[in-house]
Amino acid sequence: MKFLIISLFFLLFSCRNEENKLENMNSKSEISVTKSQIQVFKRDTLINDNQKYIVKHFRDDNLDFSLLILNEKFDTIYKHFDYIDEYEILDFNEDGFKDLRLDYITNTPDVIDIVLFDSNSKRFEIVKDLGYYPSPFKIKNSNYYYSYHRAGCADYNWESDLFYISDYKCIKIGNITGKGCGYEKRNGIFINKIIDKKEVEINWIKRDSGYYEDKWEFIENYWTKNHLKFTK
Repeated sequence: MKFLIISLFFLLFSCRNEENKLENMNSKSEISVTKSQIQVFKRDTLINDNQKYIVKHFRDDNLDFSLLILNEKFDTIYKHFDYIDEYEILDFNEDGFKDLRLDYITNTPDVIDIVLFDSNSKRFEIVKDLGYYPSPFKIKNSNYYYSYHRAGCADYNWESDLFYISDYKCIKIGNITGKGCGYEKRNGIFINKIIDKKEVEINWIKRDSGYYEDKWEFIENYWTKNHLKFTK
């Protein structure tokens, strides 16, 4: 009888071990399957300072990130959490190093993010608050940028901000506001300088109400010729 009880004990213990092994195998199998299902939507390689970096773009709702940048040791040195539609490799700030432009699908056209390469740390850093400056353009031979965004009334009203990037943050120093809708007290183009973080009107160019077809040329020419006046 005693022998029978001992035999039954070992039999039950053996079965329990087999069940545990099976559970562990299933668990490992599920993990491996999950990993194999994570597919890279787009992959690129860029070279900065003779070092290779790998860019991986994911489109998976189960992930908490959408883009990774890895160094030559395959260490993740940048992780982007917001969902992006597309990215482009370019030298955004014209410092000789490749950066990343991240594009989104939004109601506001040309809202982007820029991830700049830091040549000192050999890492990538996102420019903060760039989403407030849609369609950013770099002014040639300078460290200043200007933006453009609609401000209502079927684009009869619009704005363009002048800014620079310091410590990966956007610093706004000027603004051009176009008002052509017709219901304002004054129509025309308003030039504003940022003083103590507030817009102060320094010039007004009177225009009749309506769509200003020359606004693109006006914005580019004005900021190119006058941007240094807003730094003082």
